[in-house]
Amino acid sequence: MKFDTSKYTILYAQEDGLTKTEYKKYLEEKFKILYIAKNGKEALKLYEKHNIDILVLDDNIPHLSGFEVAAKIREQDNNVKIIILLLTPFLDEKNIFEEIELCPIEYLHKPVEDIILTETLYKVVCELEKKFQTDNYFYMPHNYIWDKTKKILIHNSNSVFLTKSEVILMELLSSEKERIFSSQEIMEFFWENDGNKDLTFDALRGLIKRVRKKLPQNSIINIINRGYYLKYER
Repeated sequence: MKFDTSKYTILYAQEDGLTKTEYKKYLEEKFKILYIAKNGKEALKLYEKHNIDILVLDDNIPHLSGFEVAAKIREQDNNVKIIILLLTPFLDEKNIFEEIELCPIEYLHKPVEDIILTETLYKVVCELEKKFQTDNYFYMPHNYIWDKTKKILIHNSNSVFLTKSEVILMELLSSEKERIFSSQEIMEFFWENDGNKDLTFDALRGLIKRVRKKLPQNSIINIINRGYYLKYER
């Protein structure tokens, strides 16, 4: 299986041993940065110091077990992906862990076959990719995409020219999926971000008309007496 891991970092915590060496080599080849921890306390310190996307924690590491490290992290972070490697039959500890209502965690029983580890990593990376795309891109019909970070409109991998006012309008309408923004809200957003205190309702309607011409048909929906929203499609 192939997946893009070029922008993701991973932490691997396990005591020294042959398995650790094998996993280390495998993870180094797959991810942008690999952090290695030999115990639970070191894993926590590395997590707190660096921006880590995925943690692979052997439950049998000293000082703090993989379960304990995960529990401490989940107290402050529900987004980082966690995979715990455990020896059967650690079922009692696993059940206790689940009872404290932590966010989903992947469990793999050692020894972990390469295909199982690959499939699990593929799953969590796909979840990260989905979140990344949701946070950074607004998808519209007919392959139109608004890049929230770069503030550019893309169609079939080509950028579509927008004026400064058109960019500001897209920035607001794409900030929340299909939320209806009143004309007053839109104008206030312009006043705050463009400094244009002279924007009128007629000028706003003209601006929306111009942006509509650069988007797929019926992309900006007008709800009478309520406002406008940008149609989302994924």
